[in-house]
Amino acid sequence: MDYTRLTKDGSIPVIGIAFSGGGYRSLLTGAGALAAIDGRQHDTSCLQGLLSTNLDLDREDDEDDEGEDISMAYVPNNDKEPHKAAQDEIAPTKARGLEGILQAVSYVSGLSGGSWLIGSFLLNNMVSVFHLAACSSLWDFQMNLAIGDHLDMRQLILSDFNFSSVDDLYPSRKRPQGMAYHYKTETVRRTAEAQQFVEYHERIMEEVSKKRQAGFAISLTDYWARALSRKLLDIRGDPGITWSDITTTGTFIKHEAPFPIAIALVHDPRLAIHSSHSTIIEFTPYEFGSWDRKVGAFSDIQYLGTDMIDWEPVNDKCVRGYDNASFIMATSSSLFNDLLLLAIRHTNGLSQKVLSKFRKLLDGIPGPLYNREYALYKNPFYSPPKPLSHLTHTSANVNINGEMKDQKNQQIELTEKSSDRAAFNRETLNKYSESFNNPFKNSKLLLLGDGGQDGQNLPLDPLLRPERKLDIIFAIDASSDVHNYPNGTALRRPVGRYHSQDDYMRVPYPEIPPEEVLVELNPNNEPKFFGCSLDSYPTWDPQSETLPPLIVYVPNRQYTFNSNTSTTKLTYSRQESFAMVENGYYLMSNPFAKNWPKCVGCAIVSRGMYRNGIEPPSYCEKCFRKYCIN
Repeated sequence: MDYTRLTKDGSIPVIGIAFSGGGYRSLLTGAGALAAIDGRQHDTSCLQGLLSTNLDLDREDDEDDEGEDISMAYVPNNDKEPHKAAQDEIAPTKARGLEGILQAVSYVSGLSGGSWLIGSFLLNNMVSVFHLAACSSLWDFQMNLAIGDHLDMRQLILSDFNFSSVDDLYPSRKRPQGMAYHYKTETVRRTAEAQQFVEYHERIMEEVSKKRQAGFAISLTDYWARALSRKLLDIRGDPGITWSDITTTGTFIKHEAPFPIAIALVHDPRLAIHSSHSTIIEFTPYEFGSWDRKVGAFSDIQYLGTDMIDWEPVNDKCVRGYDNASFIMATSSSLFNDLLLLAIRHTNGLSQKVLSKFRKLLDGIPGPLYNREYALYKNPFYSPPKPLSHLTHTSANVNINGEMKDQKNQQIELTEKSSDRAAFNRETLNKYSESFNNPFKNSKLLLLGDGGQDGQNLPLDPLLRPERKLDIIFAIDASSDVHNYPNGTALRRPVGRYHSQDDYMRVPYPEIPPEEVLVELNPNNEPKFFGCSLDSYPTWDPQSETLPPLIVYVPNRQYTFNSNTSTTKLTYSRQESFAMVENGYYLMSNPFAKNWPKCVGCAIVSRGMYRNGIEPPSYCEKCFRKYCIN
């Protein structure tokens, strides 16, 4: 079937992928899913000895089907030969059928570990994830990011010395009888490891100090960002890589890359964060802002960090470089700041030399310990927004290294531009934002935290926005609900938000059964479709010009590896890393389901068929009966 039959203007479906939070578990699982839909040739040079050999890839026999195969009909014309490289050498390429979807994806969104994936993948110019997982020095996760070198987080914080509690580790407290020598030895070793931990963070602290010297407030997120950068962006921890640099990569310039959106949450000290009213912030390569009514505006991300009043830069100075890529990824995953806080809280009784270094580490971070875990951002929406097109002024570029360079009469655009094709316009944004008592307008700083802190561990919000007109969302869920596997909570949690009586919170979203019902309907955690029927969207207006997207839910499960690793697991051997990627590959390619590629094709073109009044072929109907929850 020629897909152009399904649209009057010949356009292709708008496809998005959402990668959940979940630390390295999410990054590696999502990376495997990306590999499964990547139509390019995979780098197999470093895979010797890493591949599993215990999976029978013969797809199960589905019920008989008839008709032509439309599974790849949505892929743009490509005269390149489909990749055949290493079909015999690399097991995952035997589970074929979805290759090429990535090249048709318009949007990818990520939070926490999912933001690590999209940021690292795109800023490294979409190099093969097999290469990153098996060959690159970047995705070498044998070093613990929070601790440094190869130390064990449990030994540093809670100890793993066979003592009954942390209290047993300190001379001033009771110790187990008959273990004096063992106790002394382990206490000395613990002190040495703590010393090593502090020295690791002193190196990072030196880098963060440059941001402080430039006049910016810092938090624990800055330290976490510098650690992340070494494993995701540049082994040297280059602080000059920004989120807006994505626009300068070759794949982005050639329109071969999807548009990335990382998300975080605004912390309002007056309210507990809850999915029904949390304020979701988007970071795109062009803009920073939120659709939520508490903000209701977007600003140019290149000038994030600039002091603004009424959309005008204070003292005619604009800051560039604050959209540091690792800082944004650390903001989205600031849950991990708690690991450092936990380590610090368990230092009582160590040597004064070690403790003095811990205190030095924290001295440069203002505010109470509780607030230090949030990332600090200058509020570009300080005071109600007012129309402003361009400013001609003297500006100063300030990067996080503290360097300044005057630029005379530089033209700086401060409008909300429509770079990701979303329907932003100033009149709409001003009306949207000024219709409410904006609780953030009087705050010069925004406190941002982990994107999954409200329980919405799948970053669906950016992809559900009608302005982006998505046809389908692939939701790759590596959440930790039961035994570190997902049970659908991340799908269920947004229901209260998007089915709200508040018009400004309502976004078309399908009915999702409760978690216990989902488990009954899908006991094996297989991929499922949600929103197949438009009747399942209670807040969708049939008179709307756009259709809500169908959601293909792909939950983490075991194929070739026990992929339910802990969210706080921060060390993986090369074998473990690639095993996680390989398992993620099979999650997406669903190798035991014979007609899975064909059914994915049906899901992708389903909205186009509806728009043009085309009845789905009989084999698509069979697919929907098999995979649709509603």
